[in-house]
Amino acid sequence: RVHGENILSGSFFDMSYFSIDDILAEEERVPCVFQQSAPHLGFLDPQHDSAEIPAGHLVALPWWLAKELVGYRVVVFNTPKYLNLKARESLLTDATCVSLREKTPYFFEICTALSELSIDATLLPFLTAVFTQRYRMILQHAVTFDHTDSTVFFDTLTNSEQKLLRAGQSATNSYISWKSRTRKRMRQSDLIDDSSKRTKPTTI
Repeated sequence: RVHGENILSGSFFDMSYFSIDDILAEEERVPCVFQQSAPHLGFLDPQHDSAEIPAGHLVALPWWLAKELVGYRVVVFNTPKYLNLKARESLLTDATCVSLREKTPYFFEICTALSELSIDATLLPFLTAVFTQRYRMILQHAVTFDHTDSTVFFDTLTNSEQKLLRAGQSATNSYISWKSRTRKRMRQSDLIDDSSKRTKPTTI
């Protein structure tokens, strides 16, 4: 705690009050190490049988709580398993072969938040490289998707990637409909027709 004020600020932390995805993302748990003992907080760790959490104890906390405690310097973030060296090397080798949803449905949201805290200068470039690879994959599926394997592929994507895929598929369907002229065609307004009739010059 520093003069009773939280030291965290930034656009990511001002999440939308009305967004279900933002609310669920803040429930994602991240590993944290307590920097000082915390009386009466033993309930935060179901496997801990004491009412007090000792300094140096590792606990997985929901993001909404973890970011506040980090701001007051009560805890520090520990690297999640899906961001350790081995996991990063696997993703950078070929990010399209990995199911990020198995790691966390809010992979990009949590990683972006951690990068905004600047706990690791290499995190943002890594995240950008992973997203670039997967964006190309999602774009390809959005344009050439079929219903035989779309469900399997869809289930490997994070929540934000699923939204991206849906948007791409919707745009593809709209383009196909426009190209085949299956959408309703525009026609001249009846008001314009009536106006033209009234202003049409009469012949003598």
